[in-house]
Amino acid sequence: MRNKSFVAALLLIVLFGVALKVQSPVRDGLRSGVRSVAAVAWVAAHGIGDSIDHYGGFSSRTALAGENAALKAEIARLESLSLHNDVLRSENATLRDMFSLREAHPEGIAASVLSDPAVSPYGTFVIGSGTDDGVVVGAYVLSAPRVAIGRVIEVDAHSTLVELFSAPGKEIEVMIEDVRTIYHGRGDGNGLVIVPRGSQVAEGDAAQLPGLEFAIGFVGYIESKPEDAETKVLVRVPANLPSLSFVYIVPGE
Repeated sequence: MRNKSFVAALLLIVLFGVALKVQSPVRDGLRSGVRSVAAVAWVAAHGIGDSIDHYGGFSSRTALAGENAALKAEIARLESLSLHNDVLRSENATLRDMFSLREAHPEGIAASVLSDPAVSPYGTFVIGSGTDDGVVVGAYVLSAPRVAIGRVIEVDAHSTLVELFSAPGKEIEVMIEDVRTIYHGRGDGNGLVIVPRGSQVAEGDAAQLPGLEFAIGFVGYIESKPEDAETKVLVRVPANLPSLSFVYIVPGE
C-alpha cells in the first residue's frame, strides 16, 4: 500500500514541477491537466495494487486451503495407522495369553467371547463354543493361566453361558492366605470379603478357590477401623472384562 502511494505522489510532483515552469495561460491549462493526470495516476496505482492484493490474497488463501486439506488427510492417515497398530498389539497380547493358557492347561479349549461381560446386569456372558467342542456345565472359565473369572452354567451345541464370580449377589468360598471366608460378588469385576480383625491379609494377595490353583481375584483395598471387630477387603478381578475377546475353558471337578 505504501509503494502505491509513493509512486502516485512521485508522478504528481513531477507533473506539477513541469507545470510550474510553463508560463500562463498555458501554465493554467497544464495545471488543470496535471490534476487530471495525477488523479488518473493515483486511481490507476491504487487499482493495480488492489488487483495485486486481491489476486495475491486469493492465491495465498487457495494455497493455504490446499495445505490444510493435505494436513487433515495426513492426520487421518496417521490416526488410522495408530488404530491399526493398537488392534495388532491387542491381538498379539491375546495370542500370547492363549499360548500361555494352552501350555498350563493342555486339556482346555479357547473360546471367543460373543457378548460383553461388562454390560450384563446378571454378571453373565456368552462364548462361541459348546458341547460340540467339549464344553460342559461346571467348567472353569479362565482369563489367565491361574485366574478364573467364572464358570459355565448353561451350554448347548455351539454356545455357552458363563456366570462371573463377581456377578452381583454371587457368593463363593475363597481362601486368602490362611483365612477362609465368603466372597460376595458386587459386579463390574469387584467382590467383597470380610475377615477377622488382625488377619494377615495384604494388598495383592490372591483370593483362591479352596483346593484349586485358581484365583478369582486379588486384594485391592483393605478397610479396617479401630472400633470394628472385622475388616472389609475389596477383591478385584485382574482381567479387563470389557476388552475380553477370548477366554479359556478347563474342566471342573
